[in-house]
Amino acid sequence: MNKLDNNKMFEKSLKDMTATMQNQFSSWLKMSEDYCDHMHDLQTKMFKSAKKQCCGDHKNNEKDTGGLKISAIATPKEKPKKSSEPVNEDTIEGNWKHLMQDAQKQWSKLTNDNLAQINGSREKLAQALQKNYSIASEEAEKQMKEWEKSRSNTVKSATNS
Repeated sequence: MNKLDNNKMFEKSLKDMTATMQNQFSSWLKMSEDYCDHMHDLQTKMFKSAKKQCCGDHKNNEKDTGGLKISAIATPKEKPKKSSEPVNEDTIEGNWKHLMQDAQKQWSKLTNDNLAQINGSREKLAQALQKNYSIASEEAEKQMKEWEKSRSNTVKSATNS
């Protein structure tokens, strides 16, 4: 085997290893985002429960607790409420973690890296579809609209959980 063949084999191995690591990193990133969402939900529930126990349902949210006055307990920033109407750009962005797997099922040529970069942006999704499927922007838009229509139930169930 000559030096050129060795270099080619090394470059191919390096590319394969890089792709594997990128996919693994995307998986770890998604798992950590899911964990953060779960912890946020638990924290929100905990604060709401503590606020209710401590402050009751008083209008001024102030209660005397053994000489210590507690004013309204700060709750974590609430997640925005999602509408149950057909999926739109805001809904895609807000529910991207739930929709990402559906998008990959719909368009199998989208890699984990593509999906992480899209991050719920319709514009980036359209660009990725055009690039990976060699289609015109009109066709990408048509496919996305059909997918959004079929995904509206997924979004509804995701926002209710």
